[in-house]
Amino acid sequence: MKNFIYLWVFALLSLATVGCEPLEDINEELEANAPEFNNDGNAVPYTLTEDDYSDLKLDDNYFNDEDEARALIPALLEQQFPILGNGSLVEVTFMVNDTLEPSFYTVVEADYSAAGLETDYFPNFASVQGFLEDEFSQSLEGDLVELSYRVQAEVIEYELVDADYSFAATELEDEYPAQASNLARFGNFNIQNNSSSAWSLDQIVEAIGLIIDENFGNDETKVYNVSYNAYDGSDVNRNVGVRFVDGEYVVESSLATSYTLSESDYDLIGVELASDYPGPAANAARFSSFDIRETSGNYWRPEAILEAFNVVLKDQFPSAVDGSKFNITYAEFPGGATREANISLIKDSGNFVEDNEPTIIVADVTRVFSLTEGEWNRPLELDSSLYQNEFGQRFSNFGDLEDAGYFIGLYLDQLFPYAQPGDYKSVAFRYYNGSRTVTKYGRFEFINGSFKYLPEVIETKLQFGKEDGEWLPDNTIVYVLAASDYDYVADQLGAKYPSETANLSQYGNFNTFSWDDAELLEAFNIILVDIVAPNAEVGQKYQLVVSIYNGSTVNANYALIKTEDGSWKYQG
Repeated sequence: MKNFIYLWVFALLSLATVGCEPLEDINEELEANAPEFNNDGNAVPYTLTEDDYSDLKLDDNYFNDEDEARALIPALLEQQFPILGNGSLVEVTFMVNDTLEPSFYTVVEADYSAAGLETDYFPNFASVQGFLEDEFSQSLEGDLVELSYRVQAEVIEYELVDADYSFAATELEDEYPAQASNLARFGNFNIQNNSSSAWSLDQIVEAIGLIIDENFGNDETKVYNVSYNAYDGSDVNRNVGVRFVDGEYVVESSLATSYTLSESDYDLIGVELASDYPGPAANAARFSSFDIRETSGNYWRPEAILEAFNVVLKDQFPSAVDGSKFNITYAEFPGGATREANISLIKDSGNFVEDNEPTIIVADVTRVFSLTEGEWNRPLELDSSLYQNEFGQRFSNFGDLEDAGYFIGLYLDQLFPYAQPGDYKSVAFRYYNGSRTVTKYGRFEFINGSFKYLPEVIETKLQFGKEDGEWLPDNTIVYVLAASDYDYVADQLGAKYPSETANLSQYGNFNTFSWDDAELLEAFNIILVDIVAPNAEVGQKYQLVVSIYNGSTVNANYALIKTEDGSWKYQG
């Protein structure tokens, strides 16, 4: 147990024993090195000066981050407060580069309604920007918001090209050597059963994910309907919907499968529907199209065309389940020349019927937005390759904020060669804080011909405590017992300690001639567990300022810490 009632007195006595030093010099040393120590348990306040930053070898009058402050301030406290002993607390005020921390907001159902939407999601990015403008109308340039919301995903049609197949083959040659070699040679995915170089659907999605990431980057709000060449004994065209979820590309099953009728499909229709529609069926097989002229003897009614699509889809996709969607491309002849047409179908009760409901895919996302030049947008995010290749860093991050500001500024100069004075950029970058890599945000303004880093320097405070002769960052909370606390202890322990609690009730203090350390700890546990800190985490420290009687009534400070079993014990 640490009791510091007479700490200041002991300090004076210690100084008084220094031989031959004039009394006025001792007083001056006290005033210079030991600000008034209040015996009420409160931490001694101290604000860093310009000289302090200079002594700590900091070029600017601020710390790069709080981790740097935690590491450097203890040596300064040892110099400034040499007479303070174990259990002492100092609250240090200092300046730190805050590097723009975002505020957090989750969009709830009422927000979508207030924005005039009939859905519980935003239909597009513009509506997200509009919400930010209304909800954060008082924000200043450079402010950041981390927003969790729902938004309709954008569906993008993409057809793989030769360069894509080559890229995927190179990327996956170590993981799937036989498949990659075949892909590089033929420019398609071999999907033949029992072939040693056959690609599974999961492998194809993995390859497509690499291609999408290379070409477009990963984005949870976009779904890609990808057409690709495959080989199942003959050349075929396939497609698959993919989206980026939880760090990987997965199949988006709700997306319609695209399918274009081939000559063999029209031949199949000619055979299967020859009895029901002999003229139209024969014409479709001959010309690979549907004659839609109502005056023609080979006229295909819409209902008959739908039957034809069922023939083809049931043949090509026998495992399709109810709810499966298909976008069909086919040829029709209205007279004059054949033209391309499209129809959306969905499988319902075993048959394919026209699908009139658009496919809407909603993504749940959390993103950081920055108010830049009067508009909410995503901060510029640096590609991981830049840190080592462009900025000369050892790893794919920065370990120093000054380096980050300097190199990112040079990069922005190259990226925006026509920037104008006053142009402003918000940049997200990777930063190693001494224990892990985190995302930081920096502001840059185009000033005098180049982008300058604008550190967000703010004033903050940290508390330090002295333990075993060493100053350490401290989470100690000081609590001064109230009159009701003494009454509560007396009520709770009255039956167990009748004489001690009677005295406590009468005088409102603990008589240390009758209360021993173990009994006091029991009383303090009751106060902390029942009243002051019922939800405190393990390791939390409290310094209780307690009125005691030890011959006279004085305040005493008791330092306690919460243990893993949920109880509190004395520190030390």
